Amino acid sequence: MIKIIILGGGFGGIRAALDLNKKLTGRKDIEITLVDRNGFHTFTPLIYEVAMAHGTTDKNHPYHTELRSVVSVPFGDIFNNKKVNTVQAEIEKIDLTGKRIFTRGGEMLNFDYLIIALGSEVSDYGIPGVCEYAHKFKTVNDAIGLFDKIEELYDEGTEGKRQLPINFIIAGGGFTGIEIASELAVCSVHAAHRHKIFEKNCASIIILEAKPQMLNRVSDKDRIKIKRRLKNLGVNILENSRIEEVGSDWVKIKNDKKLKADLIVWTAGVKASSLISSTNNLKINEHGRVVVNSYLQLENNPNIFIVGDAIAFNIPRTNELVPQMAYTAVNQGRVAADNIARLIRGDNNLKKYIPGRCTTWVAPLGGKNAIAHVGGISFGGLFGHFAREVIDLSYFMSILSPGKAWGRFWKDLKVALKK
Repeated sequence: MIKIIILGGGFGGIRAALDLNKKLTGRKDIEITLVDRNGFHTFTPLIYEVAMAHGTTDKNHPYHTELRSVVSVPFGDIFNNKKVNTVQAEIEKIDLTGKRIFTRGGEMLNFDYLIIALGSEVSDYGIPGVCEYAHKFKTVNDAIGLFDKIEELYDEGTEGKRQLPINFIIAGGGFTGIEIASELAVCSVHAAHRHKIFEKNCASIIILEAKPQMLNRVSDKDRIKIKRRLKNLGVNILENSRIEEVGSDWVKIKNDKKLKADLIVWTAGVKASSLISSTNNLKINEHGRVVVNSYLQLENNPNIFIVGDAIAFNIPRTNELVPQMAYTAVNQGRVAADNIARLIRGDNNLKKYIPGRCTTWVAPLGGKNAIAHVGGISFGGLFGHFAREVIDLSYFMSILSPGKAWGRFWKDLKVALKK
């Protein structure tokens, strides 16, 4: 029996598992196993909506329960009628030499081929106070925790225990940062009203970006549109403002300037899973990512592939690292699955991974407003929001049956219509 193990049920791992199942259909000597700490795949582009569901619920019946079901796609739905086994377990150790995976539950899994698709975790860049005081934003549980924290802040505002406006600081001016800031600007009004707070300026929202300009991968024209929308929502943007330290109710930026903060949301960056750094026989670059060849293999072990946020792969035309984004992980998952299928069939003419241009992106900007860039054309407002919905549906259709994809999409749409 040829055993293929995929570590991680994110975008790259799911795509690899589905493609391997399809490419090796009919082979009774193949066993495909996906290992993840959860029993579901998280659709991360929508987790900010879980945190910002304040306009869709009343205080006694949090709507984020249903939202959680939108962003958490059970593996049973994805791999229904597929020959893919799933193991829900925390991975403790990866033994590349012995071709073994050890879980914290004491289980050992052997493999002939391995795809490491472990994703990433929050990086604090060694900045003092981030771990202790900043609210991380990476998982569904992080989003639910943020929802509850916002409710708590407005409870305290109602009771006179906290001075208004509530000061929110978003650390990081990437797509996640602007999504949270813009949605927060919209939902904080609903949250305040539900708590009987009717002051006009009930929230102060600041985005801190360390680089000279935010969203350096988008065009100047689109960046201007995004900034204009944020400004109209009352969001302040401080670029070239690297955070030096975080306290319980403040953030210190350069020149020892301190900004008051009731809540600090950390979206400033991610790093490869800590399992990567603890695994022997991996070549790690200065960014903590694994160096792979053009086929996404380890140079010293051609049966092991790395995909997703953990890989160090430079874009030939720019020499920049491939961005840690969902679409890149999906493409890498396809290439890794294709190459493993070829190796199993005895075909050594492997497929090279060629990073695609980032021609499609969507920046949700609060409520039913977004800016979308599709096929070289940008459009905003309600049309941008509609484009995002179509892209979401397209992804669900790629991993689920049509019926389940439409059902999940309808849940998402109901949330959007309630805003």
